[in-house]
Amino acid sequence: MLKNLKVWFSIFAVAVVCNLTILSQPYAAEFNQPHINVTGVSQIEVKPDTANISISVSVVKPKAIEAKEAADHAVANLMKRLTKFDLKKGDITSANLNLSTEYRYPPKQERQLVGFRASRDIKLSVSNLDKISKILDESIKSGVNQVNSINFSVKDKNKYLEEARALAIKDAKVKARALAKGFDSKLAGVWEIRYQNMQPSERPVFKERMMFSSAAATDNGYQNSKITFSDRVQVVFLIK
Repeated sequence: MLKNLKVWFSIFAVAVVCNLTILSQPYAAEFNQPHINVTGVSQIEVKPDTANISISVSVVKPKAIEAKEAADHAVANLMKRLTKFDLKKGDITSANLNLSTEYRYPPKQERQLVGFRASRDIKLSVSNLDKISKILDESIKSGVNQVNSINFSVKDKNKYLEEARALAIKDAKVKARALAKGFDSKLAGVWEIRYQNMQPSERPVFKERMMFSSAAATDNGYQNSKITFSDRVQVVFLIK
């Protein structure tokens, strides 16, 4: 029984290999003709139209209720100050309160309870980039004590992704035509296209820059920020 089973598996394996060989022969024969393999690339830079700002309020007080009230007061104060910038309701997101114990660790001693830390995160979506510096100033005045990050973006990403893709395709065609012409040949169609979608490169501005740069330098940094959209496509062209 075992011997017959081994024989059957051997016959099946040979049949599979033969079948794969037969199927692959037309593919190999069909592709055995002159061709050019090129890579089309593109890169465009776009000015951002939106800034996504992440800021936080973090307060330590002896009692938990005191820490909570201080954090809530800072957030409420911030909301009032932001009304002058015509931000829409959906442009401001405030996270729930995060409350934790705060300890001190003296050398060779047991830890000592300092109090309670209350923190809240606020996220802002700003369309008018000229107002970013003033918005941050008002945030700090209201009690915000941490700027986590600023990320620039564009609202219509798909528009620029499609533009970058079209330029990469054009670049591939130009290269293929030039190579074919250089060797006294002509393009005879496309054999294969390999493509992987690429995401835009957004440049963040972190809190270290925000806390230590001058207002003039910071504003200039916003205006000079760019978002890079790049793409690439690999194409195999047949030639004749």
